[in-house]
Amino acid sequence: MSDDGYIAAARRALGERLAQCRSAAGLSQGQLASFVGYGRSTIATAETGRRTAALDFWQRCDDVLTTGGVLTRQYIGLRTVVEQQRRTLALTAQAERQARVLNGWRRAKETGAAAPTLDDELEPALAALGKPWKVGAPALDALASVLRGTRLLEDQTSSSAVLPTVRNLAAIADVYVGDARSAVRAQTLELASELHLYLGWLSFDAGCPPQQPGKAFDTAMSLAVEADNADHLAHAASFKGYVALKAERLDQAVTLSEVAQRDSRTLPALRAFDGYQAGWAHALAGQTRCAEHAMVTADQLLDNLPGDPLPDWGYWYHLPFLLTQRALVHEALGRPDRAIADLGAGLAEMPDEQRDADWARELEHRLGELRLRQ
Repeated sequence: MSDDGYIAAARRALGERLAQCRSAAGLSQGQLASFVGYGRSTIATAETGRRTAALDFWQRCDDVLTTGGVLTRQYIGLRTVVEQQRRTLALTAQAERQARVLNGWRRAKETGAAAPTLDDELEPALAALGKPWKVGAPALDALASVLRGTRLLEDQTSSSAVLPTVRNLAAIADVYVGDARSAVRAQTLELASELHLYLGWLSFDAGCPPQQPGKAFDTAMSLAVEADNADHLAHAASFKGYVALKAERLDQAVTLSEVAQRDSRTLPALRAFDGYQAGWAHALAGQTRCAEHAMVTADQLLDNLPGDPLPDWGYWYHLPFLLTQRALVHEALGRPDRAIADLGAGLAEMPDEQRDADWARELEHRLGELRLRQ
């Protein structure tokens, strides 16, 4: 069965489960619709599998039908399969791009040697240093390719392990910004902004002095403004908001998280994350109504995420990760049952390649502590 056929079958299975639970409860479609606050047509299309309703719909059905969360878990599993398919397509396209870079390197070297080392892969980028006429697609693609590989390496090791590499990559990008001609300037600015964003995060996570991540994020914002890149500008504000939250500067965390959501051009998954981040800060500050309002906004974005593959700079902003962030708001609001449910669901569906990342292990530890306190 093809991936599309599997997903269609999973939708039908979820719809059949809903119909079974509704019948077991002795409710008609119209009665269930009135209890959950949706139209009868939504119930009908969900039961036939023609359309998949939002996460909120399945949670309400679980509550009304007292299923113990069966429908929500099955829905999250379906969403995860869909997102995995999108990630696979994106990774295939990424592999093709990287292969083009490596094949170009091999042709330039005119050798039949084995796969190049990291330095070899970076060679087209290094060759353009101090030569403005060489700052073009081959050099930028080589730099971006090494950045993608470094992100994956971080998930398998630690922030500290890859920090020196990313410092060097950012330094190369800074030289490019000074040299890039108009034809490739926007692309150069965007790549440099992305590298400084990553450098800022790694510096913070590795415990560097606060001025180091702060300087990197500020540089990323400046580059994003010049490139008119709404995603990188919002991402920098988001990271700065997280740093403020961890330092218990909660008002600043709220402000920066809200700034990160302002531009409608920004990646919806990032805006959803920042909605939960704002809600977390509000909750920690004891502002319950504000926290709940932020969650409602984030939930709406979560339920309507587009089907586009996630970009390299935000590959972790998928549904399982976003559920773990919603759990943090529930925990801060004193709702351990909901926090455990969201954390458990998110971690259970986390992509295998991210399960050993430091942040994933921290969330696993948090889930264990919540369960012990129950």
